[in-house]
Amino acid sequence: MTATLRPYLSAVRATLQAALCLENFSSQVVERHNKPEVEVSPRQ
Repeated sequence: MTATLRPYLSAVRATLQAALCLENFSSQVVERHNKPEVEVSPRQ
Protein backbone atom coordinates (compact mmCIF):
# COMPACT_ATOMS: atom_id res chain seq x y z
CA MET A 1 0.00 0.00 0.00
CA THR A 2 2.77 2.47 0.83
CA ALA A 3 4.39 1.78 -2.55
CA THR A 4 1.35 3.23 -4.30
CA LEU A 5 0.62 5.91 -1.72
CA ARG A 6 4.09 7.52 -1.64
CA PRO A 7 4.13 8.81 -5.27
CA TYR A 8 0.60 10.14 -4.83
CA LEU A 9 1.50 12.03 -1.66
CA SER A 10 4.66 13.38 -3.28
CA ALA A 11 2.61 14.69 -6.19
CA VAL A 12 0.07 16.27 -3.83
CA ARG A 13 2.85 17.91 -1.80
CA ALA A 14 4.55 19.32 -4.92
CA THR A 15 1.24 20.63 -6.25
CA LEU A 16 0.33 22.33 -2.98
CA GLN A 17 3.77 23.89 -2.62
CA ALA A 18 3.56 25.26 -6.15
CA ALA A 19 0.01 26.54 -5.64
CA LEU A 20 0.60 28.18 -2.28
CA CYS A 21 4.13 29.44 -2.99
CA LEU A 22 4.95 29.47 0.72
CA GLU A 23 8.59 29.96 1.59
CA ASN A 24 10.21 30.93 4.84
CA PHE A 25 11.21 34.58 4.94
CA SER A 26 13.72 35.35 7.64
CA SER A 27 12.84 38.48 9.56
CA GLN A 28 15.32 41.31 9.28
CA VAL A 29 13.97 42.80 12.52
CA VAL A 30 13.94 39.84 14.91
CA GLU A 31 16.78 37.31 14.98
CA ARG A 32 15.89 33.64 14.33
CA HIS A 33 12.26 34.43 13.51
CA ASN A 34 10.67 33.21 10.29
CA LYS A 35 7.31 34.12 8.84
CA PRO A 36 5.72 32.71 5.71
CA GLU A 37 6.33 35.07 2.81
CA VAL A 38 2.58 35.52 2.30
CA GLU A 39 2.16 37.10 5.74
CA VAL A 40 5.05 39.55 5.42
CA SER A 41 3.91 43.04 4.56
CA PRO A 42 6.29 45.84 3.57
CA ARG A 43 6.90 48.49 6.18
CA GLN A 44 5.58 51.90 5.33
